[in-house]
Amino acid sequence: MSTNPRYRILDPIGRGRIGEVHLAEAISSDVKPSQVAVAMMDPRLTDHEPSFEALKAQVAILEQLRHPCIARTLELAWFLEGWGLVMEYARGLDLELYRLAGALPV
Repeated sequence: MSTNPRYRILDPIGRGRIGEVHLAEAISSDVKPSQVAVAMMDPRLTDHEPSFEALKAQVAILEQLRHPCIARTLELAWFLEGWGLVMEYARGLDLELYRLAGALPV
């Protein structure tokens, strides 16, 4: 499994618009929470310099969001396979299952 100095990739848990999402664990004691989700970025987003600069600007904004109903974005980190967007891991069912079942209650 892929690692970087702060995270170890464990299992795939889904696929999003930006790439495959994996469960990961923090291996650095300064990282909280201990389990995170890592969206491994599609290289088409990171290999093109203007696109990557725009992505980094978006991540900087996402890192500032704080709300109990939003999984926090922790950082953009380099892994052996490329760049990964590290976020809080929200346990639960796949949102696609809810979407297929009909409208979500508000």
